[in-house]
Amino acid sequence: MGFMWIGGVIVIVLLVWILISLVNRPGSTDPFVRNGYRDPSLLDILKKRYARWEISKEEYDEMRKDL
Repeated sequence: MGFMWIGGVIVIVLLVWILISLVNRPGSTDPFVRNGYRDPSLLDILKKRYARWEISKEEYDEMRKDL
């Protein structure tokens, strides 16, 4: 009977671990955020394409207006 408190401590530790894992679980309800990584926006992609000289200044300006 002297060691019954160990079972209580184990139950408390398990409950705390479950609560922490539920709060810190990966994923999000936001479709643009997945596992802490934000998908690049269309404007970010357009800027990268322009920086790599894949599109001209005119194409960049036109596409930017559309966005």
